[in-house]
Amino acid sequence: MIIKLLEEVFENSNQHIFKLDSLPWKDEKSVFKNISTFTKRRISVKGVRNLLKKDNLNDSSSYSECLENYLITEVTNSETYMVITELGLLYLNTMLSDNTLDHYAAIKTSKELFAKCSAEVLKRKCENVFSIDISPQEAVLSLFLLLNGANSYSSAFQLHTNHKGEYLHGKSIISEINSLYIELTGDDQENLIKDEKEFRNVIGRNGKNGRLAKAFPSLYQREEGKIWFQLDDRKMNENSLIVLKNMIMEILRVLSKDFIFETICNNLVQVVEKYMVNNPIEPYILRDVFSGLNKFNHLIDLHVVAKNLMSETVNPEE
Repeated sequence: MIIKLLEEVFENSNQHIFKLDSLPWKDEKSVFKNISTFTKRRISVKGVRNLLKKDNLNDSSSYSECLENYLITEVTNSETYMVITELGLLYLNTMLSDNTLDHYAAIKTSKELFAKCSAEVLKRKCENVFSIDISPQEAVLSLFLLLNGANSYSSAFQLHTNHKGEYLHGKSIISEINSLYIELTGDDQENLIKDEKEFRNVIGRNGKNGRLAKAFPSLYQREEGKIWFQLDDRKMNENSLIVLKNMIMEILRVLSKDFIFETICNNLVQVVEKYMVNNPIEPYILRDVFSGLNKFNHLIDLHVVAKNLMSETVNPEE
């Protein structure tokens, strides 16, 4: 009965907060990846309020045993909610992977794996200090620029600021970047970019020698208060699509550290198609920050690349 309760709590917790891969996870690499995601996931009030409530529980004995073994924990406000713990995830994964284990053997195995995961998560955090990988914020910003055709100096994203240092139409741009993140990942727990100060920080750390310049050498450009990817001078041919595909692959690689790659690919196709029908940014904002030029041809290129990546994830051997 413990397994049944844990599965129910996991499915609920996973749907509303953690967005992990489905259980069971087949190898240690998958386990480490999902536990790392679990520890980093942002938690919102909305997510907690959608968790299972203790008052709706029928099996009190299994509940007590799960609490005693730290497989679940209680979150109490005006009501008491149930959420699965890291140890609970590992226990459930262990039992689903090997149904020959009894409860005590599974607890022992899970605790050993929990120690390994804790060490691995800490190791990755320390290694990330030296990483030149772009952040999810920079990844989605890059996609935002590509979707809006910032592919030359003449159509660059223009960094106009007011006397407070705030970017022109900053709130609208931040809102669309946050919306793109949600559409790609399904994670609506918290805004990717919280406010204009954080947005200024993202832009500020991406000068000519910033992370985007290192991730996309010769492509990422910044000068005279403008940023863009130098793609427009490349004639439409197979090589230019390869360049664009490599950019998109890097963006998806960053986002898929915490989410399923295939899901993000599928969602990217839908995002590009949405932009092809109607750009969600108001025309007057596009005119002010992107020169208001027609970017439909570049959206066609993006669509070709996104569809190609989606087909590769569905048919990896082809």
